Amino acid sequence: MRSLLLVPLAVGLAYAAQEAPKRSATVGAGTIQALGVCDIKPDTVACWDLDGVKSQELEDGFRNEISNNREIQFRFGKKNRILAFRRPQNMSFQYKTNPNTYLYGNWTQNGDPVTEFVRIPAEPSDKQVVVTAQTTIQGQKDEEVAFKEGTVGQIDGKKLEIGAMQKVVPSKTPPNSRNYYYNGQPRPGEGWSVVLGISTKDNESVIWAYTALDSSGQPIRYVDAKGQPITAMKALALEPNLNNGNYNSNGETPVPKPKAAMAYFQAGGMGQAFRALTNIDPKAISALRIRASHVEIVELGPFPLDPK
Repeated sequence: MRSLLLVPLAVGLAYAAQEAPKRSATVGAGTIQALGVCDIKPDTVACWDLDGVKSQELEDGFRNEISNNREIQFRFGKKNRILAFRRPQNMSFQYKTNPNTYLYGNWTQNGDPVTEFVRIPAEPSDKQVVVTAQTTIQGQKDEEVAFKEGTVGQIDGKKLEIGAMQKVVPSKTPPNSRNYYYNGQPRPGEGWSVVLGISTKDNESVIWAYTALDSSGQPIRYVDAKGQPITAMKALALEPNLNNGNYNSNGETPVPKPKAAMAYFQAGGMGQAFRALTNIDPKAISALRIRASHVEIVELGPFPLDPK
């Protein structure tokens, strides 16, 4: 008899734990909270918390937010609701209800933490919704790796390998090459591709900022027509109208063979290997300085779309 009494109790506890809404999550050094849901009509506002219980505090805050001639869009035939979150002022989030549906129409109340309201057009039959909140966590320090084919280093806990390098014509790189273009035009001048291998998981992307260093460990900011590092003064002397991409004054027609250019080393993508593009001669690069960032995703809710 004892075992028969314990089994239903254990199942009941597991079910209750599964159904309990997740009200907050720690992301980086901050916390995001799920506050509740609001329903707005032409002359009334009603808000409730994650338990479906009326929240006067949320109603007052939302009413104050929309009282200053705020326009709110609605979608016909949908259960239009407003979800409320609280987040640190120095963090921003993207909200989704599934991998392909982003929520738009956000607005915020000033302060720290910030109260953020997000519009959701749910289906009339929907009773609740779980939301994923995504943010980018910026790295706190720079890390360096020697720039030589076959070199392996550790960046943000991931293995980075410097692969093969070859000279290319940037204007003839594949159209889907990441960050190769400026103002919709291919980059002019010399270019080299560099294969980078990173020990990421499947479908994981890295968000790294790359700075190429010269033999003295200083950032390379400008290059001449052959991809050799030069000073800012020499670069401006060679190209008086120098800008990011060496475009003519109308911003549309690239200079076909610039005498100098702003240096770049750009890479990014999803997968365990991809190509970087640079206008710096690889022989002039001694190391890469990398500031690593990463994406964190948390789940909040479920949010009840109707009050009790």
